Parts: sequence; C-alpha cells; structure tokens
Amino acid sequence: MIRPAMETPVSPIERLRRCADLWLRAHSATVVGRPPTLARLGRAVVNDGGFFARLADTESTTTATLDKFAHYLLDPVNWPEGEVPDEARIFAHVMGVTRPADPASPDNESAGIGGGSLPGEGFPPCCPEPGNSSAAGVTDHCPRPRPVAEVPLATTGAAA
Repeated sequence: MIRPAMETPVSPIERLRRCADLWLRAHSATVVGRPPTLARLGRAVVNDGGFFARLADTESTTTATLDKFAHYLLDPVNWPEGEVPDEARIFAHVMGVTRPADPASPDNESAGIGGGSLPGEGFPPCCPEPGNSSAAGVTDHCPRPRPVAEVPLATTGAAA
C-alpha cells in the first residue's frame, strides 16, 4: 500500500520568516531610495532592529511577540497597495489573530480572517466558518480539535 506523503508542520517562527521575506520583497518593489530591511520591520513591530538577527541564532521568541507581528502583517496599511498576502493571513490565523471589522464598511463584514466577505478575506479553506462544518480538510496549520469523546482519558495506573 502506498501512503500519501505527510506534510511537515510549519512552525509559527518559520511562518514569520516567510512573511517577513514577503514583506521585504513587496516593499522592495515599490520603495524608491532606502530599501526596506528586516531591521526596519523589527523596529516597526517590536521596536527592536536586531530581532530577526537574534531569531536566526536562537530560533525562539515569545508568543506575545509573534502575536504583534501577526497583527502588523495582517493590517493592509503595512503592505503596498493594501494587499495582504495569503501567507500573512494564514500566519495571523495560526496565531489566532483576526483583523477588526472596518467601522466604515456598510455591512461591517470586511474583518479579514474570521468572516470577511471580500475575495480572499474569509477563513482559510481548512477551517469551517461559523455555522459551516464543510471545510476542505485539516492542514498543518489548523488541526481541528477532536470532539470530547475522542480525547483519550489520562490513566493513573490504577485498574478500574
């Protein structure tokens, strides 16, 4: 029997690196003069120009810091022409970050991941929207929680 290849889960830190690279490439294509750097992104988000250099050495950071980057990278204001790449949307989704609804929106539905109605702004295909249980499937970034009946009970070693 041939088994399908399993995708290796991607860590939030690796997702942040990918998004930072996308941010650099997007801004490099539009900025005239001083090109953007990872130091500039680190200063903009966590007031730390050496963040990405240390991240390359330590391979660790706090979830609060990842959360700050997810908020920053999900905001269209921080991308040329206001277009947030899918990788940044998924990174934010993995971190549990959603964009707040635009109060100026007539239907108040442009909230980004978590219910937006604009093209490419809703839930990733792996995640069911509220009230919709027909998602495409589980991916490496979004394992659905198992129903309570399927969660194994902890054993204490005593016979029941």
